[in-house]
Order: sequence, then C-alpha cells, then structure tokens
Amino acid sequence: MPPPRKQKTFGADSRQKKPKKAFVPTTEDEILFVGSTEEDHGDRWANSDPAKAERFYLRALEYYRMCLERFPGSFDAAYNKCRLEFHVYQSFYPDTDRAMRDSTLQQILDDHRFALGLRDRPPAAAGPASTPAPLPAPSDLLFNTAQVVLTLAELRHDFDLFRQALELFERTWAVQWDEVYGDNAPASPSTDGDGEYATEIDPTTPTSLLETAVGQLTCLIPVYSIAQAAGRAEVWADETLRQAGRVAMERVVQLVDGAGNADAVAVVVAPDVVAEAAVAVARYICLSGFPALERPADVAGMVAVWAGTGPDVLARLPASLDRYMAQADSFSSYAAAVAGRDGDEAWRALGGADQALARALASAPTAAPVGRAPDTIGQMRAWAARGDVNLMRSQLRSSALAAPHLAVVRKNAEVYFRNCSKVGAGASAPETQTLLREARIKGLAAAGDWAAVRAEDGWQAVVGDAVDDGVLEADEVLANAQ
Repeated sequence: MPPPRKQKTFGADSRQKKPKKAFVPTTEDEILFVGSTEEDHGDRWANSDPAKAERFYLRALEYYRMCLERFPGSFDAAYNKCRLEFHVYQSFYPDTDRAMRDSTLQQILDDHRFALGLRDRPPAAAGPASTPAPLPAPSDLLFNTAQVVLTLAELRHDFDLFRQALELFERTWAVQWDEVYGDNAPASPSTDGDGEYATEIDPTTPTSLLETAVGQLTCLIPVYSIAQAAGRAEVWADETLRQAGRVAMERVVQLVDGAGNADAVAVVVAPDVVAEAAVAVARYICLSGFPALERPADVAGMVAVWAGTGPDVLARLPASLDRYMAQADSFSSYAAAVAGRDGDEAWRALGGADQALARALASAPTAAPVGRAPDTIGQMRAWAARGDVNLMRSQLRSSALAAPHLAVVRKNAEVYFRNCSKVGAGASAPETQTLLREARIKGLAAAGDWAAVRAEDGWQAVVGDAVDDGVLEADEVLANAQ
C-alpha cells in the first residue's frame, strides 16, 4: 500500500528556504558600484519616464554621499556626486524658485570645488616615500565646474563670476590642448587606491576643445547682454574681455575651418558642436560688435550676421529651432536696450525677432514626419517667445512705424500664447507645466483680463518676471494688481 499523499501547498515551495540577505555595500568600490548602477537605471528612464529617472538619480546621489562620509578622500565619489547633481539640476530644477536655484547651484559649485581640491591638493610633506602625489584634475571636471560657475553667474548677473568662469574655461583649454596635441595622453579612467571601481572619463578630442572655446564665448555673451540692457558702455572698453573674445574667436575659427579644408575638419569635429559654435559666434558678434568691439551691432548689422556674413564659421549656421531662437533673442535684446531712445529702431528689431520665431516654428517638427519626433517643448518655447515679442511691440507708442499696428500685435500676442497652450495640452514634463502656466497668465494679460490673471496661482512671479524682461509695462501691472 503506497504511503498517504501529502496536501500540496500551491504558490509556495514545500522545502524550507532561508530568506536572502539584502546586499549592503560596505567597501568604497561596492558603494560606488551600487551608486553607478542606480545612475545607469536613471539614464535608461530619462526619456520615457523622467519622474522614475529622477528617483534613481536621487538614490545614486545617496550612495555617493554615503561613500564620501565613510571615505572622505574618495575622488571618484566626489566627482560622480557633483557631476550628477548638476545633471539633475539641469534636467529637473531649472524653473524652480529663484532663491532655491541659487542655493542649489551654490551647493553644486561647492561640491565641484571639493572634488577639484582632492586633485589639486599638494602631497603631504611627511609620509612614506611610496605615497603617490595626487593626479591632476581631469579636464572634464574643470569644464563642468566652469559650466556651473557660468550658470550661477547668469542667475545672479555677477560679473566676477563670469570672469571666474572664463578663467576656468581657459584652464580647461590648456589641459585639453595638452591631452590632444601635447606629450600627455588623454586622461585615463580614474582609480583611487587598489580598488577595482573606475570612474569613466571620456577621451579628450578636438570636439572637446571646440566645446570649451564655445564655452568661453558663452561666458562673454551674457556679459555684453547685461551691459547693453544696463547702458554700461565701459564694458566694451574692458581690455580683458576684448582679449578673451579675440582668443575664443580665433580658437573657434581654427577648429571649425582649419586650414581651409572644411571637409577634413568636419570628420574630427562633431557637426552638432560646429552648429552650436556658429550660433555662439553669431550671438557674440551681434552683442560685442566684433571685430571692432566698440558697440553692439545695429539691426542692419545683425541681419548681415545671421545671414552668414562675416567669419567663415557663420556659413555653418544651422536651419534649426535653436538657431532661430538665438537669432530672435539677439534682436529682442537689442530692441529692449534702444526702445527708450529710438522707438523706430526697436520696432525694426522686434520685427526681425518675430520673423526669426516664425522660422523657428517652421523648422520644428510638428506632426511627427517620417523619421522625426514632434518637438513639443521647442514649439512651446517658440510660441511663447513670439507672444513676448509681440507684447513688447505693442508698447512702442513712441514709434511712428509702430503706431498703426499696436492693437494688432497685442491681439497677435494673445493668439500666440493660446497656441503655446494648445501645443502643450496634456503634457506632464515640469518644463511644459511651467510654460503652460506662463503662457496662460501672459495671454490673459494680453487680453486685458486681469481678474482672471489674479485668479491664477503664482501670477505675481510670472508678471514680475515679465515686467523685468520688458514684456509687460510696470504701470499697467500696478494699475491692475489689486
């Protein structure tokens, strides 16, 4: 007689299993490995689910912090932490409260400087003869630090920080040039101690050099833009800025155009960075008046620059949304600076901005043609900028050219803000939500519906920024703020 059958337990193994212990990293290499794994997961979700990606990134940052608490001299942990912090800031926090952005950027800058200090620190005077001296800071850490300083300078309008960013880009250039053309090989992956974990550092290439030269121009562009808006003519006489601009322009031309063999250069320099360089050159020339460097270009001069007249690099200007957005910004910045003394010139400049934004919208993919995805954020930015420009046009009552069109351009602004809202309807990205709120509030202001404006959450901040930017008039806002 067979033995009695035992009752089966469905969904469970009849054998007793010991519960698995959760892996707890303890060594420097283990903590860094887990942190980098979390970061990799964030990269995978960055496009399809930004909120999920952010959670992975924040977990990675916790591991990097843990590593620094236990191993304060870990360059890999310091490097990864500050690099990822800036990436998270750029991806998820660009439109938060100004004070929060300032404090966050300051902390990120402090962390970059800490990482630089681990490599710049001189070796101790006493110690074993076998103790190696610290390795030099990798050029990409220098470049990232310069970018953080530049971002903070733009937020604060701080000329001293702009100069610090210029100096860091110059230091980056010297290291990169030696890595590409000097006796030193490109920086190899970093390892601290005898561990197996290594921070991956991309090799330095001519494209890296071009990005740094563009970074130098990008430092100078807001300096001249702020000076233009504030009427600070002495900035154009600053020989340090003039020389920095000449050097950066020379480097960009050298890398993009080489010895006249454009085809050969295009192979070693990434085409997208060449396009970015062309846009930066155009913006710099318009604001600085290069090569004379005596005053900004006027409307006719800007039209010539954006048509590709000037250095050969301008022939590489892309027919892209970013190019036309930059073009519109150069015209509108100039208009804001001259509106008080020459309304007709401001009207012509804002007309150029409006035309550039129309081209920006035409260049942005909309209904997802074959091989292209719709650029929702790009279209929203362009529609919102076009609304801003036309609100600015509606204020030029001193211009004889503008007088017949003031009511029409204000109505156009209302339509453009409404189009921005239509494009972004249903989108959930943080930048999209910010653009939607701003477009809704500005559109209501353009329509004169101030009761509806005051009913919107956060309307004071949006309207305040619009007044600072010259999009709305302070008198109109004060008359309708209550």
